Amino acid sequence: MSKTHSSLRSLIWMMVGAALFTQTPAQAFLSSTFQVKLQVPAVGEVFDPVSQTKTPLKAQESIEVTLNEPKIVQLDGHIPMMIVPIKDGLSELKLNPPTIKDATAHLVQGEISMYVSEIVQGIEDVRTELRMKRYDNAMTRVQQLQSKYPKVAFLEFIKASVYFLQGRKSDARTAASIGLKAHPDFEEGRKFIKSLGGEGQ
Repeated sequence: MSKTHSSLRSLIWMMVGAALFTQTPAQAFLSSTFQVKLQVPAVGEVFDPVSQTKTPLKAQESIEVTLNEPKIVQLDGHIPMMIVPIKDGLSELKLNPPTIKDATAHLVQGEISMYVSEIVQGIEDVRTELRMKRYDNAMTRVQQLQSKYPKVAFLEFIKASVYFLQGRKSDARTAASIGLKAHPDFEEGRKFIKSLGGEGQ
């Protein structure tokens, strides 16, 4: 990976992170018995999706639960967990599902990594088109990226660069200003606007 490519990837990582969101995941747990004593780290409830009933849970307190059907354990601040019985008997089950913060942080990191790779590749595609002086193709690629990632305002700077090479300085200044509004500390963006006769603020 080239130094320029690596630097661009780092920059996109920083700017994409806050623009993306993810959904809370859930875990499944296979219980070896139909009867379990649950002990959980936080208050919550056991939900029976068949009967639509709920059983309250207290933190660190054991409670016996009959698993005639799969049950869903929901704890404050933790991801949901489904317990599925597979045979008769009685066992003690201590649950400690990941917190929502920890679980989503892992997923967000993975999603951002994927999105960053796509965006970096897209920007490289734009650069290739610009080197070949295919400005319309470059703009089409930018618009495709913006359509897929509408919250990534940094792409406005890429669009501004294409406008500039097309000789559309007013449009370039407008696009760069939108990008700078979302990323006011991006010094290169500020310098670019000043070079176009804008205030760069």
